[in-house]
Amino acid sequence: MSPGPLRRITAVVGLLALAPIAAMLLTSALTPQQAAARAVMVVVVVLLVGNLVRIVITSLLHRVERDIPDGDVPAAGPAGVGRAGERAAAASGGVGTVEDGAPHRRAEDRADVGGR
Repeated sequence: MSPGPLRRITAVVGLLALAPIAAMLLTSALTPQQAAARAVMVVVVVLLVGNLVRIVITSLLHRVERDIPDGDVPAAGPAGVGRAGERAAAASGGVGTVEDGAPHRRAEDRADVGGR
């Protein structure tokens, strides 16, 4: 499983934050104990800020998804998927399904599926 973009960004920020500590350690401006203490603090702060950003972004995305009315499904993806696909499926008797047979779920139903 590959890490998501938020984890990658958090990792890059953490490495950039550790760079000055490594530079000071190489120039003997810090002892190894001082560098380790500063590195632990940087890791803790980066993890806390990364988790806070993740929580804020997911709550905003859930709020936006909840505010989208059921009728405003964007027509995106391959041909036959989206509103046109739903109309074609409804015309063929498959009310509430897309052409590939997958059921159309509302935002309220999708929120309970993931368990998060």
